[in-house]
Amino acid sequence: MRAEQVDQALLQKFIAEEERLVFWHDRDGEFADYMADGLSGDLSEVQVLDVAQVGGLSAKLKLEREDPLGKYLIYTRGEELDAEQDWLLDIRLYSAEFHADVASIWLQELELSGLYLRDHLKARAAFLGNQDRRKKLKRLISANDNETAIDLKMMAVLVGSQEPSAFAILRTLCHGHVDNERFDLESPPKAIQAFEKMALLERFWDLQKQEFGYVADTPSVAGLLRRLFISELFHQTDNAPISALEHHQLPEVGRRNAVVFLTQWRDSSTHAASYDATAFAVAEEQKVDDALKTLDLETIQGVFTFWEAESLVVSGLKARVLSEKESLDLAAVKALVSDRQVGHWLAGPGREGPERQAIFDAYDAILAAAELFDLHKAQHFYFPAATARNSY
Repeated sequence: MRAEQVDQALLQKFIAEEERLVFWHDRDGEFADYMADGLSGDLSEVQVLDVAQVGGLSAKLKLEREDPLGKYLIYTRGEELDAEQDWLLDIRLYSAEFHADVASIWLQELELSGLYLRDHLKARAAFLGNQDRRKKLKRLISANDNETAIDLKMMAVLVGSQEPSAFAILRTLCHGHVDNERFDLESPPKAIQAFEKMALLERFWDLQKQEFGYVADTPSVAGLLRRLFISELFHQTDNAPISALEHHQLPEVGRRNAVVFLTQWRDSSTHAASYDATAFAVAEEQKVDDALKTLDLETIQGVFTFWEAESLVVSGLKARVLSEKESLDLAAVKALVSDRQVGHWLAGPGREGPERQAIFDAYDAILAAAELFDLHKAQHFYFPAATARNSY
């Protein structure tokens, strides 16, 4: 690891202050990689002496007898030695000392204002140890960010989301899990493994609890998605009695946020395809089609969560138009057809698919039939027999 701030501080010691020997005790070995790379540029004449490699006595002989004029950065790690065991104690007493910790450097690099964040950044060393991730994080960071905001932005970097919000992170995470237009509910997204490796998984699940009220003994993305999709289904059916799915409902505040989240996901031109794949997976697993078949047209006509509702609504509307042709409410039919045709499955990305186009055309046909029946009912389009002429 190369840290510009460390270079500048060492230049101050060796060049500006003209020190010959500088001791640096790096207790946790945070800068071991930096030391392994050696010093360069204006510090190239300074030799790094790693006491753990050469031993205390050899280091003492090197500094006092073999090269008494050379400039050295004497680097040690681990627990500090007792005075009786420290071969370099006398040299240490007349030499300069240098102190640095990687968390403080990250704090400066990210231009964060809260010194209290040092311990938090240190706990996120697995993420921050990568320079490319730090650069991406810096583009999202604000000076006054707290621990939660920083973690949220780290997760955004890991999933590739340009928006560091809980909704955007979950949406992007799910989008990245789709393979060949299929969403696998049996395996966790790779991002979950990355969150765990970077000590961010607990924060991720805390956010899901905060946003959706999702709590489980063993939380999983699949478990969360089941609850999100099924909760919106209950919302759109006005809490219809679907006993087979009822146990998947989120708490009330979570249901409201689930509706907002899924609506935004469906409306996203970038991520709508992953919404479709996920909805198909949940519907297949939970046998949503069977559940919807137990409900009447009035109950399911506002369901847009699952594709399975489309064929049931169009079939139900056809049956209604045929059975009520003498007393048909044309305005209600028009309103329903319009709502369905501008909905996600028939107007959003993927609408060109043959199944979706067929449903769209079926609604047009049903509306045309309804208008014909309405004309007949009003005596504007009536023949007593096929051979009769229209007297109007």
